Amino acid sequence: MSTFEEVLDRDGRLVYRTKGRSMLPMLRQDKNLVIIEPHGARLKPMDVALYKCGSRYVLHRVIRVGDGHYLIRGDNTFSLETVPDGAVLGVLTGFQRNGGNMLQRTGATGSMPAYGPLSIPCASSASAAAGRQWRPHGSWAFCR
Repeated sequence: MSTFEEVLDRDGRLVYRTKGRSMLPMLRQDKNLVIIEPHGARLKPMDVALYKCGSRYVLHRVIRVGDGHYLIRGDNTFSLETVPDGAVLGVLTGFQRNGGNMLQRTGATGSMPAYGPLSIPCASSASAAAGRQWRPHGSWAFCR
């Protein structure tokens, strides 16, 4: 069985079925096929990056671009991950849900839409009534 890195090197693109819930509601476990392509330039905020953390492959959204690293997190998570440039394997360029139409980013500089805590107000009625929205805070993870 080939690794994701080998498939990207050999074919210039990787297509696989998603696992996990960290990118809900945009990506749903076992319901989406995603297309990953190598990234030619630095990623930008809102891109969805495929990176390797230890032996795991992770597909999460770029929140901030730093010097030699990215701050990344899943749309359905609150913790930020610091990911070095060298750990990023590619960028999400499209996905398909349940055999339906393919959604692809618009052009080489387009980003995938954001859903979940990244883009919606807090769910509690008290927070919603007060007009409060989620803001990043204190929870960090590091991937080396």
